[in-house]
Amino acid sequence: GREADICVCEPGDTFGEYLLSGGGSYAYSARSADGAEVALFALADLQAFADQHPIVHRNVMRIMVRHLLGAMDCIAGDRLLTAAQRVANYLVSRCPASTITSRVTFRLPYRKRILAGKLGLAPEALSRAFAALAPSGV
Repeated sequence: GREADICVCEPGDTFGEYLLSGGGSYAYSARSADGAEVALFALADLQAFADQHPIVHRNVMRIMVRHLLGAMDCIAGDRLLTAAQRVANYLVSRCPASTITSRVTFRLPYRKRILAGKLGLAPEALSRAFAALAPSGV
């Protein structure tokens, strides 16, 4: 009965494409924070199109593998890293490689609740993690 954010999609990301391979319905829920484009296809027509163009099946499989590996990384991060480590890793991943050893300023792209979910944290835990990182200059 508990919920967890597995993925926070960035602009241009897709999800739910496994329906192409014959799934009946999407097994997870989704919400949009700022707006989204939704495409609905007749599954039989889409399957017929993919059967005529095998590259479509290969590309969908590549996307599905990328999503699976991302979900596994997300779960591993939740199990192996502390809240402060998750926040620090996220912040470092947002910095240009040439600035890792210097001071960087940027605006977080998400509201607190969304960023907390992306990192597998409760909003209060995210606040505590930022507080724990403050002595390091965060």
